[in-house]
Amino acid sequence: MKSLAGETNLPIHQVRSYNSNTRGKSQKSQTSSGNRNCYKCGRSWDREHDCPAIGAKCNSCGKLNHFAVVCRNNQKLAYTQSNSKKQRSQSQKDIRVINQATGSDTDSETEFFIGMTKVEKAKGPKTDKNWEVQLSLNECLVNFTIDTGAECNVISKSIYEQITNEPPKKSKAKLVAYGGQKLKTIGCVDIACEYKDRFYVINFQVVDGVVPCLLGLPSCEQLSLIKRVFKTQELDSEESTAELDLLEKYKDVFTGLGSVTDVTHHITVDPTIAPVVHPPRKVPVALRERIRKELNRMERMNVISRVREPTAWVNSMVTVIKPNKIRICIDPRDLNKAIKREHFPAHDRRSDFADARRPSIFCAGRQLWVLAGQP
Repeated sequence: MKSLAGETNLPIHQVRSYNSNTRGKSQKSQTSSGNRNCYKCGRSWDREHDCPAIGAKCNSCGKLNHFAVVCRNNQKLAYTQSNSKKQRSQSQKDIRVINQATGSDTDSETEFFIGMTKVEKAKGPKTDKNWEVQLSLNECLVNFTIDTGAECNVISKSIYEQITNEPPKKSKAKLVAYGGQKLKTIGCVDIACEYKDRFYVINFQVVDGVVPCLLGLPSCEQLSLIKRVFKTQELDSEESTAELDLLEKYKDVFTGLGSVTDVTHHITVDPTIAPVVHPPRKVPVALRERIRKELNRMERMNVISRVREPTAWVNSMVTVIKPNKIRICIDPRDLNKAIKREHFPAHDRRSDFADARRPSIFCAGRQLWVLAGQP
C-alpha cells in the first residue's frame, strides 16, 4: 500500500492518441501546400480563397475559375502539336534521304521551255492578230505576248531597266527556245503587276537582247487570260442561220424594252387631299456612283425623265441592292392614299397563252416601264 501511495505522488502526464495515417497526411499536406502551385492560376497561395482566378473566365476555353496558362485544352493542344512536329520532322528526314539517294541537288539548274515561234511574212496587208495583253508594272504600261507554250515569263533587259533600277536576283534557270536555241538570262525578279484593278506578284526571267516580253502558261492561268475547255458543242449551220434570220427580221422586237404606243394611262388624284413632298433620302457614298449610272441608263431608255420645274407630288426613291445590279423604284405611300381607284376586272395574261402549242417563258419584271403615263 505504501508503494502504491508513493506512486500516486508522481506527476501524471496527459495521454493522447495519434493516428499514424492522419499524421502522415497532415505533414504531407503542409509540405506540399508550401511548394505546390495552384491549379487555377498557376501560382502558390497560402489560402485557396486568395486565388485571383476564382470567378475569372478562361481566354482559351471560355470556362470559369481558371486562367488560360493552366487550361487543360492548351496542354492537349501542345501535346498534339509536339506529336505533329515529330511526324513532320520524321517525314522531312525521309525526303532528304531520298533526295540524297537520287543524287539531286537544290542548287541544280532548271530548264524552261519557251515555245514561241515567229514567222516572217512577205509584204502585204496584215491579217493576223497578235495575242497581247497590257500590264502595269510600277506604273509603266508594258505589252506582253500570251505564249501558252512557254513555261516561264520573259522580260527584256531594256524594258526592265525602264521599270526599276534594282539589279535582278541571280538565276540558274536555262531558257530553251523552240528548236533548241538557248537564251542567256541575266537573272530573275518578282514584280508587282496590275491587271483589271487587281494586283499580282509575277516572277520574270530577265533576258539580254532583242526579245519580246512573254507571259507563260502559269501566269496566263493566274490572270484568267486563258481557260481550259474540255467540252465543245457543234452547232448546226441550218439552225444557226434560221435563228439569225429570225433575229434580223424582227430586230425591233428584240432590241430595247419596247413600248405600248397606242395606250396611255392616266392617274386620277383626289383634289381634296393635300399633296405631299418627300425630302430626298440619303444615299451611301459607296453607292452613289452605281446609282447615278443606273439613273442615267433608265433616262437613256426613256423610262424616266428629268424634272426641273416644281411639282405637287414628290415621292421618295428606294434603292434595292442586288448582287450584280441595283434596282431603283419609288415609295408612293402618300400618293396611293390620294389615287382614286378604278374598279374593273383585271385581265389575266395567262389566258392569252392557254392554247399555245409550244411552252414559252414570258418575263413581266419590267412591264410598267413599257406603259406610258399621261403627265
